[in-house]
Amino acid sequence: ADALKKSMDVKQFENIIIACGSDYPDALSGSCLAAEKNAPILLIDDSCKEKIERYVEKNLKNGGTVYLLGGEGVISRDIEKSLKAHAVVKRLAGKDRYGTNLAVLKEADVTGETLLVCSGQSFADSLSVSSTGLPILLAADTMTAAQKSYISDIATDRFYMIGGTGAVSSSVERTCKLQGDTVRLAGKNRYTTSTAVARAFYGDWSSSAVLAYAQNFPDGLAGGTLAMSLQAPVLLTDNSSFSYAGFYGTDAGLEKAAVLGGVTLINDDVVNKVIN
Repeated sequence: ADALKKSMDVKQFENIIIACGSDYPDALSGSCLAAEKNAPILLIDDSCKEKIERYVEKNLKNGGTVYLLGGEGVISRDIEKSLKAHAVVKRLAGKDRYGTNLAVLKEADVTGETLLVCSGQSFADSLSVSSTGLPILLAADTMTAAQKSYISDIATDRFYMIGGTGAVSSSVERTCKLQGDTVRLAGKNRYTTSTAVARAFYGDWSSSAVLAYAQNFPDGLAGGTLAMSLQAPVLLTDNSSFSYAGFYGTDAGLEKAAVLGGVTLINDDVVNKVIN
């Protein structure tokens, strides 16, 4: 969030988004809302609520809004009550991750935009597209009636399936095809899918990238908005499987990177190989 503030050249945010740090769906749903509101995504649990509250008090403008993603089972009523002392608080929630996802997309006022369809059961592919600022629809093996109604209402006619059919099923793709054109971006694993996404949305040249740890989600969840502000892709990598990010770095001419997390996750040698 502090790096985003510097990138945006602001002293305080007008909006801040808060999501559960111990699971990924709600934070990933929030990437397009973060783009719409120029907001960071802060991760929270009960053990760090005082720290987050202090950050909000210091870094949110007077009259600003805090968006809580998810129900009281993931962000408690006590946290909400504490934050209301410093901000307008709006909770976006559904009965499950898919309902919350739709609540977030509706708040972002998505209409007619390209829709990214990602698995609701894994985090890697959604992390890879979190830099685009485009709306992400989380899907199970089949679309719910509410999801079908939603994509019809917003008149979207362009869909990207992110990941192979093991991530986003053929059934979901067929449903999308009834509404518009579909493109599937996929590789043989999360690393190659990540670079496929980078090439699709950022072309063959990019001076910057955000590197996120491929094997777990917390550090990457907060990085999508930063990547948007840098107009940079999110590349998934780690200390053992960095060759695909390195290939992209060479092809794209990467000159610099923002690296999310410590050296035990992505060490400096890996970073230097990716940005050459």
